[in-house]
Amino acid sequence: MRASPPSPKMRFSRMLALLLPGRMIAPLMPFAIKGAIWYQGESNAGRAYQYRDLFPFMIKTWRDEWGQGDFSFYWVQLADFMAEQAQPVESAWAELREAQTMTLNLPKTGEAVIIDVGEGNDIHPRNKQEVAMRLARWALANDYGVKVPFQSPTYKSMEVQGDKVVVTFDHVGSGLRTIDVSEVRGFAVAGARVAAFQRVDDGHVLFLRMLGRMRGLVHQRDQRAARQQVFQQLGQHLVAEHARQHGLAL
Repeated sequence: MRASPPSPKMRFSRMLALLLPGRMIAPLMPFAIKGAIWYQGESNAGRAYQYRDLFPFMIKTWRDEWGQGDFSFYWVQLADFMAEQAQPVESAWAELREAQTMTLNLPKTGEAVIIDVGEGNDIHPRNKQEVAMRLARWALANDYGVKVPFQSPTYKSMEVQGDKVVVTFDHVGSGLRTIDVSEVRGFAVAGARVAAFQRVDDGHVLFLRMLGRMRGLVHQRDQRAARQQVFQQLGQHLVAEHARQHGLAL
């Protein structure tokens, strides 16, 4: 049985994959480079798991072809988009964001988180200036020696204490806080409902109080909703606020 010919959309996708490096990137490779910024991923959301290998492979290939070592490579994580989900659901966009974050394992890489900047009904965030500022912070701090906050809050650890899950974060700037709601959203715990949260004074720990008994292994996970409100991803707003408070705004 003969295979069906590729659809026009598939042919166009293959064409782009060839044209991007061949026509747009390769001609630049003879020139010196300080670093690169990258804003892409929406079209790969349908193959988000593949992006775990594809994205770091591209970065490594660029560095090898340029022959100038591990130059800095910074990218923008996928923005907030589509309707918010009240309950945990699978989301290709959330999986793609995870793949992008996993790429931070490569040396001299950085991720500008813009989950709080996106538009629920517009795939392209309108506030381009804020996106640019967050990318610039990575370069200023790591390539030009400017002392400026640049990294968003990052999950560090969790511990179950009775009816509470204690979640600890690194890189919290002046402290964790929400930006458009008064209560914490976007967390789910296997085997129990999260009833409330409490924040300690130093702002790097969250207490998630649960209703119901937990049985067996407990997994704390963020809601894989397309409009997540998870502190790791809300954090760049906190970084920007911390910078403004200390006179470091760009």
